[in-house]
Amino acid sequence: MARISGAELARRAGTTLSQVNRLVELEILAHDGGDMFGLPDIQRVRLIRALDDAGISPESLARAIAEGHLSLGFVDTMWPEPPALTERTFRSVASELGFEPDALVRLYSMWGLPRPSPDDSVREDDAAIFADFGVSIPADALNELTMMRSARTLGESLRKVADTARSFFNTYFEEPALKNGMSRQQIIDLLAQVNSFMGPSLDRWVLWLLHRHSEHNQTEYIVEHVEMAVDESSAGEPRAHKSSAIVFFDLTGYTQLTEERGDAAAADFALRLAELVQEVAARYNGRPVKLLGDGVMLHFADSSDAVMCAFELVERTLEAGLPPAHVGVNAGPVIVRDGDYFGRTVNIASRIADYARPYEICVTPEVKDATQSEPIDYEEIGPVVLQGLRDKVTLFLASRADMEAGTGPGKTNEGGHPG
Repeated sequence: MARISGAELARRAGTTLSQVNRLVELEILAHDGGDMFGLPDIQRVRLIRALDDAGISPESLARAIAEGHLSLGFVDTMWPEPPALTERTFRSVASELGFEPDALVRLYSMWGLPRPSPDDSVREDDAAIFADFGVSIPADALNELTMMRSARTLGESLRKVADTARSFFNTYFEEPALKNGMSRQQIIDLLAQVNSFMGPSLDRWVLWLLHRHSEHNQTEYIVEHVEMAVDESSAGEPRAHKSSAIVFFDLTGYTQLTEERGDAAAADFALRLAELVQEVAARYNGRPVKLLGDGVMLHFADSSDAVMCAFELVERTLEAGLPPAHVGVNAGPVIVRDGDYFGRTVNIASRIADYARPYEICVTPEVKDATQSEPIDYEEIGPVVLQGLRDKVTLFLASRADMEAGTGPGKTNEGGHPG
């Protein structure tokens, strides 16, 4: 294992040589007799400083260690090669990127990380990320507004992943350990051991899922543009596709619910929604394609099944105490790949769901024409502009013909739908 001097340890950990020597005197840090330290000592010094900031002085820590109540040996397992501090500051990095120093450090707040000061030294792993900024991000996107939005999305998403991992450890490791009488030191050591084998796995899982989602989005984008290119080609021939009905079913106010009641309540709603959708869709020969957190995408071979299933789903979510739902239904050709569905039919259905108001089921003329034999009333909304689509789409508001006026899905007390 690489060894570093006391002066180098101080530099990499962001402290002073005198502080390192003080920790050695307190026997919290140990060198090899030649004033050489291991790389894990970088994180050990940082941890001691964090404990000091929390009100646990190095002297108190030293007494606990001397009396056998505590050991910092777990640091070697948990952080074998921690990133060191560089000689660059956030102020200098901001200048290189064309950012104001305050704007750069505000990114940390959006990421959900402690906000540094502009004159703090930048960690090696952070510096690598900032180096990517200048290479991977277009110049016109390298602005404060765009970067803050992106940082917030990334920070919130990965914080939830980290929180889920922590909850997993608490439930399946910490709580059983406490019941079995393990000491706090033993539990900390257990955390280090679990992290040593689960940490790399979590890294792989996150990257794997990110790549799969990226692959899906890229395929969706390519399919949509190839479809348009073929249709616009003078040599384009009519394409023979099996028509399908696609349903996007979303809950209203899911984001607000998460903020008001917390992630646990939102996760409970998502689980209940998933169970409900699986149950109801099976009765109408539908297949949930993917869960979207606050909603679900479903595929049906028959448009009538799609709309009738949508009616029941809206009613059942209301009965189950879930937030109100809004639905978009479209029918047409789709492209199937790896169990997923792509193409304009899918894209339009998603946009329709975004357009629909709570309790509404909005459909296209293709769906209306295919369901004339069903007890469904349709009220024309008219050609509307849907986000992300170039041409207007004619929509109809679906309601059950066997329901009393003003009740059931599709019936609201609000005025006419905006065109």
